[in-house]
Amino acid sequence: MKKRINVTTKDIMTGDVKNRRLCPVALAVKRHCKDSFGIVVESTCIFFNPIRGFYLPQIAVDFIEKFDSERPVSTFSFELGIPDEFVKVKK
Repeated sequence: MKKRINVTTKDIMTGDVKNRRLCPVALAVKRHCKDSFGIVVESTCIFFNPIRGFYLPQIAVDFIEKFDSERPVSTFSFELGIPDEFVKVKK
């Protein structure tokens, strides 16, 4: 399922440099997932569990590289296909 992912100022402020589980992109994606424990972001991919990985769009890859290099970053949005079994169902 395609989701609009918004990386917010809060994500940036609470994100942790070079932390695969707590980078701002991971924090933003976790808001859309029902079980966020297994979400891990690598430099170009996001993993929803150890064997289900997907490429991130270039805008997210560029952001991660800047953030991990401790260069200035700003909020942004991107679309990501999240496997249906991980999508949080709104009640």
